Amino acid sequence: MFRKVLLTVGLLLATNVVVIAQGTLKGIIMNSTTKEPEPFVNVIVLQNGEQKGGATTDFDGSYTIKPLAPGNYDVKVSAVGFGTVLIKDVPVKASGFSYAETINLESSSKTLDEIKIVDHKIPLVEKGSPESGQRVSKEDIQRMSASDVSSIVATTTAGVGYSDGGAGTARGEEGMVTYVGNARKNTGVSVPKEAIEEIQVILGGTPARYGEAI
Repeated sequence: MFRKVLLTVGLLLATNVVVIAQGTLKGIIMNSTTKEPEPFVNVIVLQNGEQKGGATTDFDGSYTIKPLAPGNYDVKVSAVGFGTVLIKDVPVKASGFSYAETINLESSSKTLDEIKIVDHKIPLVEKGSPESGQRVSKEDIQRMSASDVSSIVATTTAGVGYSDGGAGTARGEEGMVTYVGNARKNTGVSVPKEAIEEIQVILGGTPARYGEAI
């Protein structure tokens, strides 16, 4: 099972052996012909072929699926009279809202066996999160030469550094608090990068539950 690595700069670093935080996935379904929102569309999320949640769009074509553990999901959309669409690898984060790209359904007079498969596109601007900072995905981590959490964070985030003892600083200031699960640690986090689902660096908008960190 992947672990979630969370770093608050100003400051908190955490890795959850058991993921406690849950995410929320939102999205909109449109009619490609009328360009109007499409209500009463079935939306389900799958992970490794197993359904993890589902919802039906409202009159505005919107859907919300929660709670979902952080990770990547396939979003499958279907409705009577339309072709089925499958969006692959939609990331869901542990805090705030995650948004799937808008799906345009095409009318179909054929049988509903045909499924249109598209890859999820990472947006240039991330919506739904009160925090500011940076996220490093599992795919990005695997491509990096850095092999541990502190090296990955120091490489991807300007102003963040680590001493030989593992204590972290940001912009020259101390005050980084480290947790493994719900247990506070006084040293760095030792997690092989193959086990990391995501690293999040929070530069502002720190959640209240991490208010102890400066």
